[in-house]
Amino acid sequence: MASILNEYISKRWGVLEFKAELKSLIGQYNTLTGHNLFIYAADFNKGRRGIDVSLMQDDFYTI
Repeated sequence: MASILNEYISKRWGVLEFKAELKSLIGQYNTLTGHNLFIYAADFNKGRRGIDVSLMQDDFYTI
């Protein structure tokens, strides 16, 4: 997993490039599986003043 993250970090893309890559990967997933991938992102426990808002493993939920 770390090597995949390092690959994307080393690209030094901006938000629009990452958004386009995510859209492409979701399209590939949908085509390969014949299903639609649904992604929902929310911040339930963070965002308050003084709290680090970076994503951690407990931010991910599988539905």
